Amino acid sequence: MSDKLKNKKVKLIGANHGISGSDWRVSTSSALESYGAEILPSYIKPYIYTPREARSYELNNIKNCDLVIGYIDPDIFTIGAIEELSCACLLKKPIFIVVAGGNSNIPFWLMGMLPHDCILDSFKLLNKTLIDVNTGKLSINPDNYWDIRDYDQDYYDAIYEATNQ
Repeated sequence: MSDKLKNKKVKLIGANHGISGSDWRVSTSSALESYGAEILPSYIKPYIYTPREARSYELNNIKNCDLVIGYIDPDIFTIGAIEELSCACLLKKPIFIVVAGGNSNIPFWLMGMLPHDCILDSFKLLNKTLIDVNTGKLSINPDNYWDIRDYDQDYYDAIYEATNQ
């Protein structure tokens, strides 16, 4: 084992409860901690007194992390998670996102924000991906992930068709 996740700071974003109402953060944190990763905590009341302080704390964790893992449920309005995800993209952080209901529920805009291999349709696939990252089989080097695409009508038409079937 290569221990690529050892001493990496990981920020978890998104709705607290995942598929079937289970708390995905507990199981994901446990797996990451077994690889030696550090989970950056979300804001803790009563130490945060205002919404501005909470937002600042969470975005600062995005700035300081090495990897972002999230859960997006299109049926749950999580504006904080969307801002954290946008911030992570702008900072070119490696990101893995699980989408509730699988890849057929990926919001259109999210498909334009992230490389498709960063969007996972289950926590089982996330766990396999984390094993591959930890062993070095899969890189989380953001230079290999991010590009700003030139406008390509065929590309966007293909995305539109894939999301509207």
